[in-house]
Amino acid sequence: SRGIVNLSRFTFALGMGLLLLVLFLGETYFCLDAVVQTFGYYIWYILKVAFQTDAFERLGIKDLGLGGETSGAGGSDTWLANWTIFYWG
Repeated sequence: SRGIVNLSRFTFALGMGLLLLVLFLGETYFCLDAVVQTFGYYIWYILKVAFQTDAFERLGIKDLGLGGETSGAGGSDTWLANWTIFYWG
């Protein structure tokens, strides 16, 4: 077990060294700006995906009488279920 601990510490130190090398020898402002922007996008997108239920697609087409898509451009009611990420829920 001591060997795994030392290997873990070595790889962590190597990763932190590489991170600091890129941060300080590269364009520091761009790297920090990209981190902030990516984190903000992640927070915005996770909330958007978390509350997506596709309620209007489940109404179906207008001919069913449930108030669905009138132009026929909408997807089917199974569209959401066919995406891999929604199988996990």
